[in-house]
Amino acid sequence: MPPPPSFVDRYHLAARLGAGCSGVVFSASDRKTGEPVAIKLARRKRGLRWSLLCRTFANEAEMLKRCVHPNVIGLRCLLTGPDEVALALELVSGGDAQQLLQRHGALSEPVACAITCQVAHALEHIHACGVLHRDVKLENLLIASIDGPRVLLCDFGHACDCGAAAAEEPTAPPFSGTTGYAAPEAAE
Repeated sequence: MPPPPSFVDRYHLAARLGAGCSGVVFSASDRKTGEPVAIKLARRKRGLRWSLLCRTFANEAEMLKRCVHPNVIGLRCLLTGPDEVALALELVSGGDAQQLLQRHGALSEPVACAITCQVAHALEHIHACGVLHRDVKLENLLIASIDGPRVLLCDFGHACDCGAAAAEEPTAPPFSGTTGYAAPEAAE
C-alpha cells in the first residue's frame, strides 16, 4: 500500500502568515482545485516532543470537526507524515483582532458589538458541542472582513472535550492556554 500523500503533494505553499508555539502558518492553494487555504505546519526537529505535537494536531482536527459553525475556522484536512504534520484550514485574509486594533485603533461601538456577538455565538456553539477552547485571545480571532465584520475563532490547539476537562485529576497541570494572558495566580 503506498504511503498517504504529504501536504506538499496536495498543497502549494505561498506566503508565511505567522507562527505560534506549535507550528508555522502559510497561505497555500490546493494543487487540484486551486482552493486557497491556510496550512498550519510543524516539522520534526530536535528537542521537540514529536508524538505530543502529532497528538495536539490530531486533537485540534477532531475538535474542529465537532464544531462546524460560521464563526469557527473551517478544517479542510489533517495531513501527517513521518517528519511533518499539517492542518489545512479555511484561509482568512483580514488578519487577527490584535492586528485589526493596531491598524485601525479603537473600533466603533457597532463594530465592537458585532465582533463580541460573533465570538459569543462561536463560544456558545463549541460549548454545546462539548468543546472548551481554553485559549481565547485577540490573536485567535480572525477577521474575515471589517465591513460588517465576520469573525472566526481559531487555534484549537489547547481545546479539550468538556467531559475530559471535568474528569481531570486534581494533580493535573492547572493551566492551559497562553500564560501572557492569564491572571498571575492562574499561570503560576
